[in-house]
Amino acid sequence: MKEIEKIWQNIFNFLFHPENLSKEVQNYILLFKIIFLIYGVLFFLFFIYFFRKVSWPKSAFLIDLKEFFTFKPYKTKIYAKKWTKIVEKGESDIEAERKLAILEADSILEEFLKSERYITKSLEEELEKIPEDILPEKEEIKKAIEIKKAILEDPSFHLSLEKTREILEIYKKNLKSLEAI
Repeated sequence: MKEIEKIWQNIFNFLFHPENLSKEVQNYILLFKIIFLIYGVLFFLFFIYFFRKVSWPKSAFLIDLKEFFTFKPYKTKIYAKKWTKIVEKGESDIEAERKLAILEADSILEEFLKSERYITKSLEEELEKIPEDILPEKEEIKKAIEIKKAILEDPSFHLSLEKTREILEIYKKNLKSLEAI
């Protein structure tokens, strides 16, 4: 029992009272301290450089943290700002502004679906491939796409304020179901 106690006492003295050790052992300990300090600083600098230059830690770690603490998807803020501008244009007295609002609403939905990898081409081409649980209002979106086509193909197409509100409501409903806004 006394031998174990003596071993523990030697370990304690070695770790916490190096002044009791010989000068040669103290020099080796100092050398190891310097080497590990250099490694620690280099590792820290590499870590900072790595997080700034490489994109996957941001997407894999920091974005998840932000989503966890805000209880919202990461891109919600970006799309919400865009959506606010679209709604302002949609309420305009100028018909060209309302048409632009419809086109932008379609592009924001398409952009979100591409960013989430639900589609790779245009929304129009791949609408049928999207599962019903992702986009439950496919028929309404088809109607909205028809209006968008009419706007693009016929510059004299008349778009009333009520029709604009109806189409924007379709896009809003789908963007909300996708948690984009």
